[in-house]
Amino acid sequence: MNNELIKQIFSLIKLNNKLIAVESPLQERLKLLTNLASECQQYNINCYLWMLEDDQLHQLSTNEEGLSLQTVNQYQAIAKSRREHYFEILRFWKTTDLQGILILEGIFPWLGEATTDPDFFLTSEWIKSALINLKLYNHQGKRI
Repeated sequence: MNNELIKQIFSLIKLNNKLIAVESPLQERLKLLTNLASECQQYNINCYLWMLEDDQLHQLSTNEEGLSLQTVNQYQAIAKSRREHYFEILRFWKTTDLQGILILEGIFPWLGEATTDPDFFLTSEWIKSALINLKLYNHQGKRI
């Protein structure tokens, strides 16, 4: 299934869908990331990974040892005074000169859960809006 998923992702990219959501079980994570990074290298596309847990941007690549993560110093986390600051990567990605695929890890719980917490709801809506704006911005030809 993992190879089929990679093929589906890259077929969407070829159709000019540059914003794609992918989620995998934890035990499949390393294999999925390795396969995505390998496929990106074949197409000469940069592959980036941002994780909510550490708020750092990494460039993924593969080598003889497996998956390699290299910190991208252009992205600097900001102080977290509001919830949406945890997703500053979305603003950064819209304005950066970096090009390629951006994998956002840890974002799904913010997108699908119903809640009565107004702060959580507003943050969730801000994230959805930022993703839609990225999609529109990317449709104008900025990425990949």
